[in-house]
Amino acid sequence: MAAGRASIDRVHEILSQPAEPVSGDPLPPLGDAVQIDDVHFSYPTRPQQPVINGVSFTTRPGEMVALVGPS
Repeated sequence: MAAGRASIDRVHEILSQPAEPVSGDPLPPLGDAVQIDDVHFSYPTRPQQPVINGVSFTTRPGEMVALVGPS
């Protein structure tokens, strides 16, 4: 439980940081949606153990997507 509490405290610490200004040219518009289909990923040190296995999703303008899991 202490490890979970420490993790939550760290997430709150990160989220409370003020946003830093971004320099450079703005990105061009992406259009209607971004679609991700059947993504697979494993670390080179453990190729037999998939970390992401067949993930698919679509995100539309204005939506925010995050992949979250255990460390």
